[in-house]
Amino acid sequence: MPWANADDLILAAGDTIQLQEQMNKVEAFCTWSGMAQAPSNCKASGIIHGTAGKPMDWSVLEPLLQRITINSNPVGLITPDNPFRYLVWTLR
Repeated sequence: MPWANADDLILAAGDTIQLQEQMNKVEAFCTWSGMAQAPSNCKASGIIHGTAGKPMDWSVLEPLLQRITINSNPVGLITPDNPFRYLVWTLR
């Protein structure tokens, strides 16, 4: 039985490949330490800048973020039109 939960953690990365690498490190640490993970509570969002420094359209970014998994389970997505409450902050 796990003695702790891995929650209230924010990962930041330069692209979705690096984000998945960070997720893999969290998985490995949780397995090693006995921490429980709740993939249904995990969320991903992001801004990836394309040419001319402009953010990519969500329709381009969404399929990239849908590849992010924890324990082979996809994480939920926070869409730009849906603010997300994290601790005491609302992320938009």
